[in-house]
Amino acid sequence: MKSSLPINEFIATVVARVSYKDAHNDIARELRSHFEDVQEQLTGVGLDDKAIEAEALRRMGSAEDVGTQLNGVHQPRTDWLLLAAVALLLVGGMFAMQRAGVLAPQLLWLGIGAVVCVGVLTLKPRHLVAAAVPLYLATWGIGLLGFFTGPRVAGQPYLAVGPLHITVVELSVVLFVVGLPGLLHTSRAASSARRAAVLTAALAPLVAYAYLASSAAATIYFVAVATMLLVSAQPRHAVIACSAVGGALLSLAFYRATFAGPAAYQALQQSERHTDFVFHFLQAQSPVLAAAIAIVALCLVVYLIASCSETKNPFSRTLMAGATAVLATGIVVGLASNIGFIPMPLTGINLPFLSNGGSMLVAHMALVAILVGIRRRKTIAFLT
Repeated sequence: MKSSLPINEFIATVVARVSYKDAHNDIARELRSHFEDVQEQLTGVGLDDKAIEAEALRRMGSAEDVGTQLNGVHQPRTDWLLLAAVALLLVGGMFAMQRAGVLAPQLLWLGIGAVVCVGVLTLKPRHLVAAAVPLYLATWGIGLLGFFTGPRVAGQPYLAVGPLHITVVELSVVLFVVGLPGLLHTSRAASSARRAAVLTAALAPLVAYAYLASSAAATIYFVAVATMLLVSAQPRHAVIACSAVGGALLSLAFYRATFAGPAAYQALQQSERHTDFVFHFLQAQSPVLAAAIAIVALCLVVYLIASCSETKNPFSRTLMAGATAVLATGIVVGLASNIGFIPMPLTGINLPFLSNGGSMLVAHMALVAILVGIRRRKTIAFLT
């Protein structure tokens, strides 16, 4: 049964009471669907269309009251707990940079990251979906440019932009993970060939990471992709196949990687105290601060994982799962390698918000901005 003028007026009155405009279309769809359900229930009980419509409106109650209640539900709320945890990690990182004598450049990158975060917060989910293919292709372009023209550090390509050196491999992980949810979202109703192409595109970066023997990047990316495939409700056979192929490529990356032995490990603790071994350096400078940083970082991991299920929109939920996987894996693997639980690859691993490295600081801050934006829109089920 089509929505009549009184029903449309009821919906318009409800929506007008909700101050969060991004939720308007979502609310209108939910109300319209509810009216259709009620009308379907009343069909066949001897009532004409007008009587069914009147009964449906009566059951809904006052449009003003419904609008007021929904206005309370659909309020964008900034996740201050998330921001506070990240701020504490940044303070710990800046403390380490100050002690290591490299604070000034890191503060510059922090300022750039803050500007980028403001820009990212203006983006809506539909913008990220539209940018998925260009972002994916641009990431490959940046990677190839760095591979063929940039300098190498520990065998890993960097992209030289004036005085800046951007770590191509680690940055590509973040960019690919931001772009892939859009590809997965648009392929949900596509043909089998299109879905297969998207899944192949999802696995392709692992080939590059295996070739470059970047075990850290391969680990973070593999965990993120596997998580996104599960959250985006891909067919089970596709998830199993991708996990098997991805696991094989990850194993190849570890096979080709070189890890620090005891002598090299001690030398790296000094030479890379502001990057790969920043947490070890923090322990030496202030054991209490290092312990507090570790607790905050691990609590952040648990909090982000627990928050993923609260997001209604499938695309946003997939993107949040991927971003969470990148930060969580980076934190866990970074801390574990710093304290010797797992070997440290010679290619290194960036500890989010703590390690020196401007491009990755900006990238991780952008991920936080994406997460904050998703959390603000967590009550919206449809893509806006």
